[in-house]
Order: sequence, then C-alpha cells, then structure tokens
Amino acid sequence: MTQARFPRRQLRGLLSQHKYRARRTVVDGEGLASQAEARRYRELQLLAARNICRFYRQRTFALGCPENKYRVDFVVEMVPETDPGAMVWPSHAEDVKGYETKDFKRWRRLWEKYGPMPLVVLKVKGKGWSREIILPEAEMKLRKMK
Repeated sequence: MTQARFPRRQLRGLLSQHKYRARRTVVDGEGLASQAEARRYRELQLLAARNICRFYRQRTFALGCPENKYRVDFVVEMVPETDPGAMVWPSHAEDVKGYETKDFKRWRRLWEKYGPMPLVVLKVKGKGWSREIILPEAEMKLRKMK
C-alpha cells in the first residue's frame, strides 16, 4: 500500500492549522490568539482612549492552590465619569471564547469557587457579543447581604 503524497505547501497548511480554527492576529504589535480577541482588544482600546476604562492583557490568577493558574484575556477596570483621577470602580475579568472546551468547564468551576472578581465570558454572536457572567462564591455572598 502506498502513501498519498502531498505537496509541501499543502502539508505545511495542514500541520499549522489551529485545532479550533482560531487565527492568530496582530493588532498594534500585540499578538492575539484569535480574530474575536483582536476585535475585543480594539473595542477596549477605544473605551480606554475615551477614559471610560483601563484594561490589562493576559493576567494570571491562582484559583485555590498555587498550581491552578488561569490566564484571562483581559482585566477591565471601569473609571468613573465624573473624575477620571478618582477611585476605580470594581473591575472584572474578560475571556473571549469561540468554543467552550472541557478544560474551560473545569476552569469555570474553579473560578466560581475561588475567583477574585467576576468573569465575563464573551462569545461572538453576529455583529455583537453574547455575554455570560460568572460570579465567584464570595461575590455572591456579598450581593445577598446587601
């Protein structure tokens, strides 16, 4: 039995394709994991330019024990409209997802138990976003007390 032979160009394309078809994208010299993440990055840049929010990329959080480290795409801090130099409003973490994997479902449970702030999971839905907010247990207890 003979093996099918592929031209090198075809073989290179097959080997380098991402498992979930995400395409790495570069925006302003920043390498981003997917086009959806690049789109959200541009939106946050516009909000930051208007002093509506500040954001940080690729922040790592320890969830529970030190071995459980989860890296979110963005941490967003909302700035009050009245005084941009005033105290920053509560922040939240954002994760852009194209496909929910089994591994992410595990991270979701850990975030619900040990997360330091709300996690907003964003998925592309047409021209907008589908948002799911994951509140940590500590945050839920605080909201029930109020």
